[in-house]
Amino acid sequence: MKPYDIEKGWVELGPALAGHGFMHSEQAVRDHAELTKKTTIIGHLHRVDRAAGRSIGAPVGWSIGCLANVDAMGYARRNRSTLAWQHGIAWGEYNDKDCIVNVLSPTSQGEWRFPI
Repeated sequence: MKPYDIEKGWVELGPALAGHGFMHSEQAVRDHAELTKKTTIIGHLHRVDRAAGRSIGAPVGWSIGCLANVDAMGYARRNRSTLAWQHGIAWGEYNDKDCIVNVLSPTSQGEWRFPI
């Protein structure tokens, strides 16, 4: 378990960082990548997204969606941004030099189709 902390709340995956995430806005995925200057994987936004950071090395940020019952998250349903919430999971591989991130969302019928 990692604390919900902007500096200590990250897990290293080779050259990448994964954590809950902290910022929120339309550009939060990009902003997390710029903050860390690394490939960054977050779930905080509840939406699936990818954005390149405007930093040397062009780090990429990923928001991997959520697996929660979004209908049960009524606390935020008055916000338009919740219309972009979707289920998603991240999978891939990493080593000391690279981190490959893939994000998968279900079909409109709710089926999870993994490429094999």
